Amino acid sequence: MNTSFQNTTGLELYAYNVTEISQWIISARLMRLIGVPIIVIIGLVGNTLSLLVFCTRSMKCSSCSVFLAALAAADITFIIGVLLTYVNDHLHAIFTTDFSCQFLIFITYSASFLSVWFIVGFTCERYIAIRFPLKWAIMCSVGREKIVVLVFTLFACFLYNFSFWTTIASAYDDKIQCTYRVEYFGFLHVATWIDTCIAMVIPFLIITCVNSLVVRRLLVSTKKTAALRRSRSENQKAEMQPSLRLSSHRRYKDGQSVGMGRTKVSILYSTSPQLRVTRNLLCVSLTFLCLNLPSYVIRLYSLISAEVTTNHSVSSAIYFVHELAQMLYYATFGCNFFIYTLLGRNFKRSLMLIIRCKSTVHDERKRVLSQLLAVHRSNTSSL
Repeated sequence: MNTSFQNTTGLELYAYNVTEISQWIISARLMRLIGVPIIVIIGLVGNTLSLLVFCTRSMKCSSCSVFLAALAAADITFIIGVLLTYVNDHLHAIFTTDFSCQFLIFITYSASFLSVWFIVGFTCERYIAIRFPLKWAIMCSVGREKIVVLVFTLFACFLYNFSFWTTIASAYDDKIQCTYRVEYFGFLHVATWIDTCIAMVIPFLIITCVNSLVVRRLLVSTKKTAALRRSRSENQKAEMQPSLRLSSHRRYKDGQSVGMGRTKVSILYSTSPQLRVTRNLLCVSLTFLCLNLPSYVIRLYSLISAEVTTNHSVSSAIYFVHELAQMLYYATFGCNFFIYTLLGRNFKRSLMLIIRCKSTVHDERKRVLSQLLAVHRSNTSSL
């Protein structure tokens, strides 16, 4: 008995036949039956909360907030496509017209493209922030981030509009499935390779290279911070030893050097929030690389195999590996919320305010007033 598999959220040119039914096939189908609803629920809830947080007044002007809000919106769009496909396959047929199939292919391809390039965007922004800290505020302003997001979105709409004239709903095994028009097979073959390059290979390489540079800069910055802290500690100990008292001229020079050292340390401390943001977003991009790598490898293998052979039969074990890689790929669109929650201080604070239905402005005013009151009390007690 033969069965076939393909990417259920995209138009695949090559469907591979599974040669036998075994425990691998049953396990793969059970994994998809249970795994997809879990990923969809977690992804929709998490990304919706993330989008709300990044659109709050306290967060929307912060670093990378535009990219992260756009990433959450793209992930929601893709997960909705996964949900509709799951409903169509297991509950009720909803893709019965050409337009419904065309729209599904369009939004899933576009959302997948935008998701990866938004990650490229904030990854490059983080490198600029730690490599050129003085120029970062000008080069990576909120307004420019919005322009980049708009350009990416328009380019995706232009790039994947071919789905509206190459996709049709066709009957297959007593079911209506989304497929392609046979006369456009040659065009879609080229389009598939182009999509693989610009939505998989190129951004994957960019994220890997830029992350390597970011890690290198973080390591250098950490070493400098540790060295300045040791220097500051040694200078303080030297000041406390009476035997090391020098002339007033030497004391002036030492005081000047100590002050310079403290200034350097304070500069590093002032940039520490930016370093925390960099580390958090580094975790997001590294998670993306890890979860997407298996799916990318299998897709490249499938495309190359289709070029060199006409036998598209695969074993049931390969079928299971394909489904597992597909589940990991879907998980990419739903896991960012947990990274933000675990590592982002401001994100957690804004999230709790949203959950409690409190205003971020009110909370900020309350915090400032409490600080002013504490300063006033300390001044009164000293008098």
